Amino acid sequence: MDPAEDWLVESLRLYQDFHAFDLPGATRVLEWVGDKGVFVAGYENLKKNEILHLLLPLRLSVKENQGLLPERDFKVRHGGFSDRSVFDLKHVPDTRLLVTSGLPGCHLQVWQVTEDSDVIEAVSTIAVHEKEGSLWPRIAIFSSVAPGVLHGVRLSGLKVVDLESQKTTYTSGFDGTVLVYDVTSWNGLESQVEPLFTHRGHIFLDGNGIGTAPLVTTHTWHPRKPRTLLSAASDASVHVWNWVDLRASR
Repeated sequence: MDPAEDWLVESLRLYQDFHAFDLPGATRVLEWVGDKGVFVAGYENLKKNEILHLLLPLRLSVKENQGLLPERDFKVRHGGFSDRSVFDLKHVPDTRLLVTSGLPGCHLQVWQVTEDSDVIEAVSTIAVHEKEGSLWPRIAIFSSVAPGVLHGVRLSGLKVVDLESQKTTYTSGFDGTVLVYDVTSWNGLESQVEPLFTHRGHIFLDGNGIGTAPLVTTHTWHPRKPRTLLSAASDASVHVWNWVDLRASR
């Protein structure tokens, strides 16, 4: 057997379930909507790119094997066209809104999945002040009383914008610290929010000064200890720390 046939036979042992499908074009985004749908989008240059809301085939939705099912491919539920390449796409939970980013990266595009038709339509844009050629803004969505989008080309220029008012509610710069916030208290009205705790160990522990401090590259919460974090910095340091909520002692 040739390598492809070998792999196909071996896959019967390696996978409990495996499904392969062909999309209309290549995509750089896969964004779940509920547990039965996914958004995809094209990223080709100098052409219109489709944004599609696809419903998964029934055979991927059922909990148990129910024999032959009529629909064996993705079904297009909604669709639209972007004049730019789409490199990032996020669905705003509990709404019909999407936010996309791509090239040229002069703005973010806000879309709405229409309720009474199968169209995904552009409704507004969010200006991006960082313009860096081949770079595009990365985006993340968080839900609160007023949904917002976190975006930025570089860590030093991250901003949080309220989707309804289009106002910048927080300008979040990143440096050698890790900031802990209580996002449940964010109401979108304050221009500046104070962190509950600031970890400055990467700045001061190894004798670094503010001007020579390494950049914090990532952090993660311990899966079972709610106030324990791991953080890493550009000087190859890794810290494990359990922070104290000083509000509790007041």
